[in-house]
Amino acid sequence: MNTLEALKATIEFQYTNDNLFTKVLTDRDMTGAETYTKTDYQKKVDLACADLYLYLASHPDLKEGGLSLTWSKKQLLAARRKLFNKYGIEPPEISSRPGSINGTRVW
Repeated sequence: MNTLEALKATIEFQYTNDNLFTKVLTDRDMTGAETYTKTDYQKKVDLACADLYLYLASHPDLKEGGLSLTWSKKQLLAARRKLFNKYGIEPPEISSRPGSINGTRVW
């Protein structure tokens, strides 16, 4: 399995925009073609997944005819925080808030 397949397997949804998968992998310094190993790529793929959760949380709900797709923004953001916490990292949207210095809240 390569890192692109590992990322897709993580969210268990075959999102139709492969460019989004490519973007989050590229932002994490991967091409998607690397052979996935827990030792070498688990953290990078997990953090790419966390980035993907943020993008999905920002998408509107989709409704077309009798089909609807709704993302639980609260659950996506909670899953994102859980992945960052797994590696002792504060999500960028928190560490860059006013009132924080290098990720440490000062208020």
